[in-house]
This record gives sequence, structure tokens and C-alpha cells, in this order.
Amino acid sequence: MQYTFHLTNACNLSCAYCGVNKKQGFMNEETAYKVIDMALRDTEASVGIGFYGGEPLLCKELIQKIVNYTKNKNTTGKKVFFKLTTNGLLLDDSFLEYAKQENILISLSLDGNKQAHDTNRKNHVGQGTYNEILPIIHKLLTRNIYTTVMMTVAPSTIPYFYESVKNIYSLGFMNIVCSMDYTAQWDECHLKELKRQYKKLAELYYQNTIAEKKFFFSPFESKINSHIRRKDYCTVKCKLGFEQISVSADGKLYPCVQFVDNCDYQIGDVNTGIDQKRRKEIYEQSREEQPECKECAIKERCAHNCSCINMISTGDINRPSQILCAVERILIPIADSVAAKLYHKRNGMFIHKHYNELYPLVSLVEDSNKMKRSE
Repeated sequence: MQYTFHLTNACNLSCAYCGVNKKQGFMNEETAYKVIDMALRDTEASVGIGFYGGEPLLCKELIQKIVNYTKNKNTTGKKVFFKLTTNGLLLDDSFLEYAKQENILISLSLDGNKQAHDTNRKNHVGQGTYNEILPIIHKLLTRNIYTTVMMTVAPSTIPYFYESVKNIYSLGFMNIVCSMDYTAQWDECHLKELKRQYKKLAELYYQNTIAEKKFFFSPFESKINSHIRRKDYCTVKCKLGFEQISVSADGKLYPCVQFVDNCDYQIGDVNTGIDQKRRKEIYEQSREEQPECKECAIKERCAHNCSCINMISTGDINRPSQILCAVERILIPIADSVAAKLYHKRNGMFIHKHYNELYPLVSLVEDSNKMKRSE
């Protein structure tokens, strides 16, 4: 089970610079500890603790207290994983050392090269933050902290998509997760350019894989897996509220990150616990399928069942946006094509990554050993 702590309600970059906290609520220690108690009590094997915001690094001291409290309370030896999603601007030397010491995974919001990143990631005076984040990225990478880059692709940044992925990879990041901004205004020109960019990225994926270079690029990975493990993959639907619990700064419980502060989807709070009846109701609601999806040839491979994406794009947890459908129809054939080329080449990296169920564990051990050797 994954528990995500929304340590601060506001998503305001400027507060990292000038202390604008008037509209911002912060989670307190008492609330955080109640969540940890609940997580350790209600999960059997392992617990994932994720720190979100706004910007969670505004609450560095609280993060450290939560980590320490969890370690002290975990008397049964359950596996606990910590993950932090951040724009990176407050990753100072002290916290980087702490993250390294406690094995906190970092998800870094980085939208690509300077042109792409500065388009939508600006500071309180309206300036792009790419030049600010570069020296912090260097410190992050030299400390060998396991990091995934979370890259948001908007219509305004599509022309830089390919170059952005190349740039992020050249900086030293091997794990890149790209998400489309489905709340933006898309048109046919954007989709045409997206297709062109995906084709260029497919060639980059092919060349890196042929060269046996480790390169994890989502969404290609998930689409390739959706074909290879079709029967198993088809059964993995959005288990809204049963794989993740998100906790707002004031201690209310929600089924996933995009639902925080939406009172219609509250499933309890830290004082009364999870409202199991409401949890099940929302889950059952999320299983309903739109008529237009039932006969779709790619419905078992697309993201139409992601309640979070649907909520932010259409306001309905069951209704996918037309843009999502268009993007999936562009993406899947391109991912299939590059996968077929690599499979017919019997490429070792490709076969190992997609047909060896132990690959994620083997890869993690390889990365850990590489990091130790470089220290």
C-alpha cells in the first residue's frame, strides 16, 4: 500500500522563495504520526510513504520526523519505502545527505531542456528556473541518489519533446517518466507534432537499447509491457483507493493524489480511519466503463481506466478525454513498432528488460553496486 502525504496544500513555486504562506496549510506532526500508525497497522508486507505538496521540501524538518518516527514504530520489520516528489529547488546539501542516508527515492519534476522547462516552470518573478536547477542536479547525481525524472509534456513544449528527453538523459538520468498535460488545450497541429516527436524518440529508444544502454522511458515501457503481458496486463486496472491512500495536510483521506481536497471523494480521516463503505463505493464507481470504450480495439492497453487522468481532464472518473484517446492511438503503434524491431534483433537488453520478471530487481542491484563503486 502506498500512502502519499500532501504536506502542504498550495502548489505555489513562489513560496519557496518569498515565504508566501497565507493560503497554505501545512501538515502537523500529530496528523503525520497518526497516518504512520494507520499505515503500519493496516498493511501486511510493505508500506510506501510518498511526500507531495505543493512543494514538500518546505517541510524538511517534518519529513525527517516522519522518517524517524516510522523507523521507530516499525517493530515488525515491514519493508518501508520513502519517496519524495519535488521541483528540486530546495534540495540543499544537508537534505541530499539525509536522503542518501535514508534511501529516500527522489522524483524530480524536470520538463526537459531549457526551452521546455522554462516555458511553464517559473519563479516568483516570472523567470524560468532551468539555470537554477542545473547545479542542484549535479549535486543530486554526484551523491548517487536513486532518482526518476517526472517530465510533463504540454502543447507549448511538444516541439522540444525529443530534445528534452535527450537532454535529460545526457545529464545522467536513466529513468524518465513522461506525462501529458491533459488539462491543456490541444489541437490537431499539436497531435501531428506529437506523432513526429514520438517517432524520433522511438529511434532514440532503439539506438540506446541496441547499444545495451540502460534507458527507461515511459510511456514506451508500459505500452510494450501491455502487449507482451497482455493477459496479465489486462487485469491490472486502476484500483482506486485500494493501492494508494492520499492524505491532505489537514488529515483527510482520499483514494489518490488527484482527489485531495475534493470532498466528494473523501474516504475518511486520520482520526476515524478509512470509511470502508465509501472506499468501496468509489472503487465500484471507477469500474464503470463508457459505452464508447467497450468496443475499442486498444481499450485493454490504453490509460482510459486511470481515474486520476479522467478526473483532471473531464471531471468524471470514468470518462476519458478525446485527447487521451488520440494520444494513445498515436503512441501504441509507435511503441509496438520499435519493440518489434528490437525483438526480431533478439536484442539482449530488450529481452532481459521485458521478458525477465526479475529484471527490476536485478537492475536495482546493478545500479546500487554501480553507485557504491563510484563513491
